[in-house]
Amino acid sequence: FCDRRNDAGQNKKKESTQVTTTMSLDRWNRRFLQLTIMVWLLPFQILASSGSDDVVVKTLKATSGAPVTKDWPYLAYVTFYIDNKDGTRKPSGWSTRTEDGAEEDDVISIVPGQGLVPGWTEGLLQMKEGERAELYIPAEKGYGHKTLGTPGSDIYIPPNSPLIIDVEVIAKDSDFGVFEDNDGSGEDDEIDEDINSYGFPGDL
Repeated sequence: FCDRRNDAGQNKKKESTQVTTTMSLDRWNRRFLQLTIMVWLLPFQILASSGSDDVVVKTLKATSGAPVTKDWPYLAYVTFYIDNKDGTRKPSGWSTRTEDGAEEDDVISIVPGQGLVPGWTEGLLQMKEGERAELYIPAEKGYGHKTLGTPGSDIYIPPNSPLIIDVEVIAKDSDFGVFEDNDGSGEDDEIDEDINSYGFPGDL
Protein backbone atom coordinates (compact mmCIF):
# COMPACT_ATOMS: atom_id res chain seq x y z
CA PHE A 1 0.00 0.00 0.00
CA CYS A 2 2.83 2.37 0.89
CA ASP A 3 4.61 1.55 -2.35
CA ARG A 4 1.49 2.41 -4.30
CA ARG A 5 1.19 5.73 -2.47
CA ASN A 6 4.83 6.48 -3.17
CA ASP A 7 4.36 5.58 -6.83
CA ALA A 8 1.28 7.77 -7.02
CA GLY A 9 3.17 10.64 -5.40
CA GLN A 10 6.06 10.29 -7.82
CA ASN A 11 3.67 10.17 -10.77
CA LYS A 12 2.02 13.38 -9.56
CA LYS A 13 5.44 15.04 -9.23
CA LYS A 14 6.32 13.95 -12.79
CA GLU A 15 3.01 15.25 -14.11
CA SER A 16 3.50 18.50 -12.20
CA THR A 17 7.02 18.85 -13.60
CA GLN A 18 5.78 18.16 -17.13
CA VAL A 19 2.99 20.74 -16.77
CA THR A 20 5.43 23.30 -15.38
CA THR A 21 7.90 22.58 -18.20
CA THR A 22 5.13 22.87 -20.82
CA MET A 23 3.94 26.17 -19.34
CA SER A 24 7.52 27.47 -19.28
CA LEU A 25 8.02 26.53 -22.94
CA ASP A 26 4.70 28.13 -23.90
CA ARG A 27 5.63 31.27 -22.00
CA TRP A 28 9.07 31.35 -23.66
CA ASN A 29 7.55 30.80 -27.09
CA ARG A 30 5.09 33.64 -26.54
CA ARG A 31 7.87 35.96 -25.44
CA PHE A 32 10.03 34.97 -28.41
CA LEU A 33 7.11 35.62 -30.76
CA GLN A 34 6.47 39.01 -29.14
CA LEU A 35 10.15 39.92 -29.46
CA THR A 36 10.21 38.87 -33.11
CA ILE A 37 7.15 40.99 -33.88
CA MET A 38 8.62 43.98 -32.01
CA VAL A 39 11.88 43.76 -33.98
CA TRP A 40 9.97 43.45 -37.27
CA LEU A 41 7.79 46.47 -36.46
CA LEU A 42 10.67 48.63 -35.22
CA PRO A 43 11.31 50.46 -38.55
CA PHE A 44 7.62 51.30 -38.85
CA GLN A 45 7.51 52.50 -35.23
CA ILE A 46 10.48 54.76 -35.87
CA LEU A 47 8.76 56.29 -38.88
CA ALA A 48 5.52 56.72 -36.97
CA SER A 49 7.20 58.28 -33.95
CA SER A 50 9.18 60.72 -36.06
CA GLY A 51 6.18 63.02 -36.28
CA SER A 52 4.37 64.47 -39.25
CA ASP A 53 6.64 67.53 -39.32
CA ASP A 54 9.90 65.58 -39.55
CA VAL A 55 11.81 64.83 -42.72
CA VAL A 56 12.62 61.12 -42.97
CA VAL A 57 15.73 60.09 -44.90
CA LYS A 58 15.68 56.54 -46.29
CA THR A 59 19.15 55.65 -47.56
CA LEU A 60 19.18 53.69 -50.82
CA LYS A 61 22.95 53.71 -51.40
CA ALA A 62 25.30 54.44 -48.52
CA THR A 63 28.80 55.85 -48.94
CA SER A 64 31.68 57.06 -46.79
CA GLY A 65 31.83 60.41 -48.59
CA ALA A 66 32.04 63.83 -46.99
CA PRO A 67 28.88 65.17 -45.33
CA VAL A 68 26.78 67.53 -47.43
CA THR A 69 26.98 71.12 -46.17
CA LYS A 70 25.63 74.55 -47.09
CA ASP A 71 29.08 75.64 -48.22
CA TRP A 72 29.00 74.01 -51.65
CA PRO A 73 26.76 73.48 -54.65
CA TYR A 74 26.33 69.79 -55.48
CA LEU A 75 25.62 67.89 -58.67
CA ALA A 76 22.68 65.54 -58.23
CA TYR A 77 20.19 63.28 -59.96
CA VAL A 78 16.68 64.03 -58.75
CA THR A 79 13.15 62.66 -59.12
CA PHE A 80 10.06 64.19 -57.50
CA TYR A 81 7.11 62.08 -56.31
CA ILE A 82 3.90 62.85 -54.45
CA ASP A 83 3.51 60.72 -51.30
CA ASN A 84 -0.10 59.48 -51.32
CA LYS A 85 -2.00 58.77 -48.10
CA ASP A 86 -2.39 55.09 -49.00
CA GLY A 87 1.39 54.64 -49.06
CA THR A 88 1.73 54.70 -52.84
CA ARG A 89 3.64 57.32 -54.75
CA LYS A 90 2.65 59.32 -57.78
CA PRO A 91 5.22 60.75 -60.22
CA SER A 92 5.10 64.54 -60.21
CA GLY A 93 6.18 64.61 -63.82
CA TRP A 94 9.69 65.91 -63.22
CA SER A 95 12.96 63.99 -63.10
CA THR A 96 16.55 64.18 -64.32
CA ARG A 97 16.63 60.40 -64.90
CA THR A 98 15.53 58.65 -68.10
CA GLU A 99 14.24 55.74 -65.98
CA ASP A 100 11.75 58.18 -64.46
CA GLY A 101 10.69 59.92 -67.65
CA ALA A 102 13.46 62.40 -68.47
CA GLU A 103 14.54 62.67 -72.10
CA GLU A 104 18.13 62.06 -71.05
CA ASP A 105 20.08 61.47 -67.87
CA ASP A 106 21.31 64.78 -66.58
CA VAL A 107 22.44 66.28 -63.30
CA ILE A 108 21.42 69.56 -61.76
CA SER A 109 23.38 71.79 -59.43
CA ILE A 110 21.71 72.40 -56.06
CA VAL A 111 22.78 74.33 -52.99
CA PRO A 112 21.36 73.32 -49.59
CA GLY A 113 19.61 76.32 -48.08
CA GLN A 114 19.35 78.25 -51.33
CA GLY A 115 16.37 78.00 -53.65
CA LEU A 116 15.19 74.70 -52.14
CA VAL A 117 12.10 73.99 -50.08
CA PRO A 118 13.02 73.61 -46.36
CA GLY A 119 12.47 69.85 -46.25
CA TRP A 120 14.85 69.23 -49.13
CA THR A 121 17.62 71.19 -47.44
CA GLU A 122 16.94 69.40 -44.15
CA GLY A 123 17.21 66.02 -45.83
CA LEU A 124 20.29 66.88 -47.88
CA LEU A 125 22.19 67.94 -44.77
CA GLN A 126 21.73 64.40 -43.41
CA MET A 127 23.38 62.92 -46.51
CA LYS A 128 26.93 62.36 -47.75
CA GLU A 129 28.56 62.82 -51.13
CA GLY A 130 27.89 59.84 -53.38
CA GLU A 131 24.85 58.80 -51.37
CA ARG A 132 21.39 58.15 -52.78
CA ALA A 133 18.33 58.50 -50.59
CA GLU A 134 14.60 59.09 -50.59
CA LEU A 135 13.57 62.16 -48.62
CA TYR A 136 10.05 61.94 -47.17
CA ILE A 137 8.97 65.55 -46.79
CA PRO A 138 5.71 66.67 -45.13
CA ALA A 139 3.69 69.26 -47.00
CA GLU A 140 4.56 71.92 -44.41
CA LYS A 141 8.23 71.61 -45.35
CA GLY A 142 7.48 71.23 -49.04
CA TYR A 143 5.27 73.58 -51.03
CA GLY A 144 2.58 73.88 -48.35
CA HIS A 145 -0.66 75.28 -49.69
CA LYS A 146 0.95 76.31 -52.98
CA THR A 147 0.33 74.59 -56.30
CA LEU A 148 3.39 73.84 -58.42
CA GLY A 149 2.73 73.69 -62.16
CA THR A 150 -0.59 72.81 -63.77
CA PRO A 151 -2.34 69.49 -64.52
CA GLY A 152 -0.94 68.01 -67.72
CA SER A 153 2.24 70.10 -67.62
CA ASP A 154 5.79 68.78 -67.18
CA ILE A 155 5.42 69.07 -63.42
CA TYR A 156 2.33 69.25 -61.26
CA ILE A 157 2.21 69.14 -57.46
CA PRO A 158 -1.18 69.94 -55.89
CA PRO A 159 -1.39 71.99 -52.68
CA ASN A 160 -0.73 70.29 -49.33
CA SER A 161 1.14 67.41 -50.95
CA PRO A 162 3.72 65.41 -48.97
CA LEU A 163 6.71 64.76 -51.19
CA ILE A 164 9.22 62.01 -51.82
CA ILE A 165 12.42 63.30 -53.40
CA ASP A 166 14.72 60.60 -54.74
CA VAL A 167 18.10 62.35 -54.79
CA GLU A 168 21.59 61.08 -55.48
CA VAL A 169 24.35 63.52 -54.52
CA ILE A 170 27.08 62.84 -57.07
CA ALA A 171 29.78 65.26 -55.94
CA LYS A 172 30.58 68.91 -55.33
CA ASP A 173 30.03 71.08 -58.38
CA SER A 174 33.62 71.95 -59.29
CA ASP A 175 32.47 74.82 -61.51
CA PHE A 176 31.79 76.82 -58.34
CA GLY A 177 34.08 77.53 -55.41
CA VAL A 178 33.41 77.71 -51.71
CA PHE A 179 31.28 80.73 -50.90
CA GLU A 180 33.28 83.69 -49.65
CA ASP A 181 32.39 87.06 -48.20
CA ASN A 182 33.46 89.20 -51.15
CA ASP A 183 31.11 92.13 -50.56
CA GLY A 184 31.99 92.81 -46.92
CA SER A 185 28.49 92.05 -45.70
CA GLY A 186 29.68 89.59 -43.06
CA GLU A 187 27.91 86.70 -44.80
CA ASP A 188 28.91 84.32 -47.56
CA ASP A 189 27.83 85.61 -50.94
CA GLU A 190 24.97 83.65 -52.48
CA ILE A 191 25.55 81.69 -55.61
CA ASP A 192 23.90 82.98 -58.77
CA GLU A 193 20.22 82.10 -58.48
CA ASP A 194 20.26 80.83 -62.08
CA ILE A 195 21.82 77.61 -60.77
CA ASN A 196 18.44 76.60 -59.41
CA SER A 197 16.30 77.86 -62.26
CA TYR A 198 15.22 74.62 -63.93
CA GLY A 199 11.76 75.62 -64.96
CA PHE A 200 10.38 75.59 -61.42
CA PRO A 201 8.26 78.55 -60.35
CA GLY A 202 9.85 79.58 -57.05
CA ASP A 203 11.88 77.30 -54.84
CA LEU A 204 12.69 73.77 -55.95
